[in-house]
Amino acid sequence: MARTAARLRYFAGLDTGTQPIENDRPVRSLLRWRSLGPVAAIVPWNFPLQLASAKFAPALAAGNTVVLKPSPFTPSPPGCWGPSSPAPSPRAY
Repeated sequence: MARTAARLRYFAGLDTGTQPIENDRPVRSLLRWRSLGPVAAIVPWNFPLQLASAKFAPALAAGNTVVLKPSPFTPSPPGCWGPSSPAPSPRAY
């Protein structure tokens, strides 16, 4: 969890604005970041949050859209999806 949080902080702090490139040439060089389009991230069942953040953090920092597809075998803790998932019925057990 700490590594995932550190990765997210790192990419959130990157400056993706236009940056000059200093060199010995008599020309002016600029580095411009631009998004390239959607990024598909397929994440395996083991270490799902850590491996997912390794894919979506740099893509989001660059301005891309991310489509995240976790493995169907990934365990999800109760309440992970928040209010979007219906409450389990006691009769279902």
